[in-house]
Amino acid sequence: MKELDILYQCDDNYVQYLVGSIASVLENNFGIGMIKVHILDAGISLCSKDILEGLVHRYSNSMIYFYETDKYRQICQQCGVPQWRGKYVAWYKLFAVDDLTDVMSDRILYMNPHCLVADSLDCVDDIDFHGKLWALTADPNVSETHKRELSMEANERYYNTGVMIINYDRWINGNFTARHITNLTAEHDYPVVDQDYINAKLLDEVAYVGPEFCMVPMYWLNNIDAIYKTFRYTESNFHKKEDLRGAILHPRIIYGRPVTSSRRHQCFVDIWNHYLRVAGWTNTIRQTGGFDFRTFIRWGLPDWLALPLLKAYLNHITTVRRRPTEILEVTTVDSLNDDFGRK
Repeated sequence: MKELDILYQCDDNYVQYLVGSIASVLENNFGIGMIKVHILDAGISLCSKDILEGLVHRYSNSMIYFYETDKYRQICQQCGVPQWRGKYVAWYKLFAVDDLTDVMSDRILYMNPHCLVADSLDCVDDIDFHGKLWALTADPNVSETHKRELSMEANERYYNTGVMIINYDRWINGNFTARHITNLTAEHDYPVVDQDYINAKLLDEVAYVGPEFCMVPMYWLNNIDAIYKTFRYTESNFHKKEDLRGAILHPRIIYGRPVTSSRRHQCFVDIWNHYLRVAGWTNTIRQTGGFDFRTFIRWGLPDWLALPLLKAYLNHITTVRRRPTEILEVTTVDSLNDDFGRK
């Protein structure tokens, strides 16, 4: 692969994860000719920028670009879209693609800052968009109630937008930034912000890609058959089980961040700390502590009880018009399959 363009959006609260994420990209992709890291700066401090620039400049096959985001915030305000956790940052990627500098490829990989790359990304060049705008993978944490609220059918996939492969040529030629603004001005009541918008209004612009591009830790922690049974997933509205089991052993992108300091969670913490050390970041990964109901369900209960409770919780959260807080956990590849008996 000659060039990979990667897009992030971030403020200073998430910059620690961004540092680890970029380090994981660069360490696993020496074979790519040029990696261009594009960062939508939603309030990153000068000190943090220096750290990010120093990291990228250590690798001869990488460059970094920062973009001011005031105009994207103003677009959000003008459209009237909801904030996510008190900020508009989640929307910015929908308005920024036209402004990216020196994009030579026909595709852009967008990742949330709390994503770790576990393998080479040269396969991104092989993804067939089938003429669509995005290539996305299915989200495992969606309730039937939430699908109905978006006027989606039960047999339709609900896609995660934390990792997106963007068809850059179609975006530019189809003037999609302007189309997003028009769509969101007309209708903007999306509790899961950009993710709901794409699933509700642009499902016909999504090409499916396999689970290896967005692996969440529930795939390691819970029985795969139990997940399908509890959430009524099928291989047509979620993933093929064979593909999911293969991705458990060979993930490409791991989606999440540490949410607990429990002993079982240590393998998730370790890989973040590894890439922070690679980047020269002196502090260990930030974790949230204390009791949390979602974490208790995930870590403290057996599958037969945990998964139905999680499903009921997601339905409850949807009913009160709030997004279920993502179970943002992080995993490692080499140690995690041993830890959870997946080899």
